[in-house]
Amino acid sequence: MGPKISKLEFAPTDNQTDKAIHHILYEFNMLLFSYLSLNKYPKKQDEFDQNQFNCLLECFLVHFRAIYYFFFIPRFKDDVVVADFKIKKYDNVISDECTQQINKNLAHLTYSRLEKPNWNYRTMTKEITPFILNFLEKIESKTGIDPEDIMTIRTQKKICKTVIASRV
Repeated sequence: MGPKISKLEFAPTDNQTDKAIHHILYEFNMLLFSYLSLNKYPKKQDEFDQNQFNCLLECFLVHFRAIYYFFFIPRFKDDVVVADFKIKKYDNVISDECTQQINKNLAHLTYSRLEKPNWNYRTMTKEITPFILNFLEKIESKTGIDPEDIMTIRTQKKICKTVIASRV
């Protein structure tokens, strides 16, 4: 269900949603890039490698949270949400505990950090990627999209299909 957020009326224009696509694609790109980069790390790491891994993991978590809110959380103020694209809000299949952990352990300095969370970024990616792919397929033919964004959409669709087909 996610956090309780008050709903405020905001109705973006078609021009605003067209421009927002570029920013949505950025979120998808950073999530997919950080996921693929995390998968390249060996199980055992020295201190320097662990710091690099942590940077990638934090990047992944920040973008995962943004995408999660885009797909599953009602609009707050001027948030971009999936409904802006005439797509019905998706049913949330991702654990609330997962996003609560992100909020408590990444976005805020809390005592919850004393217990190190187990960030299963592979499972998280497998759970959210079908929603990304579905969204990309639905907006690909939308008029008014920048041609560079169309190329990005096609590339991201290929990556999503690879992620979905892979074993966790």
